[in-house]
Amino acid sequence: MDADTRALVEIACESRENCDVDQRAFKGITARSYARAIQVAPYTRNLLRPTLEASAEAAAEKCTGEGTEIECSFSWLEEDGMSGLGETFNALEVVQGLLYSDENIVSTEARDKANSTSPSPSSPGSSNRPSGSSTGAVPAETTGAAGRNTVVMAGLGFAAMVAML
Repeated sequence: MDADTRALVEIACESRENCDVDQRAFKGITARSYARAIQVAPYTRNLLRPTLEASAEAAAEKCTGEGTEIECSFSWLEEDGMSGLGETFNALEVVQGLLYSDENIVSTEARDKANSTSPSPSSPGSSNRPSGSSTGAVPAETTGAAGRNTVVMAGLGFAAMVAML
């Protein structure tokens, strides 16, 4: 993280412009991990959210183009000449992380309640499935943000991949 801007930086190689493929991917992975940490451990919000916000703003400023011709730079703080699909996904991850961390996950209490039933012990073939479910799947109305975010992430990722082709 850059001390002045709080934006994510790959300290090992970014300033020298010699990052390998793995190092170039880690900024997006880190941004996604920060967003998920905020979601499952809300007490981390005040520590991690400012970094996500600063990184998202810096990443968005380093993206150029419009429509299907969007390309983002690896470095979010200076010009580096490294851009491509991976770098664009990094920018997508950090911007999307702001949306993802704002969602409320399904509480364990709600999930447990949705997954519990009170079948009659004398009923043959009874199971611990949610009522109305023959497959054991959690009903759609109880999946909340998790299902929505999966669809949104998949859709945005696919759209970005198609745009780069």
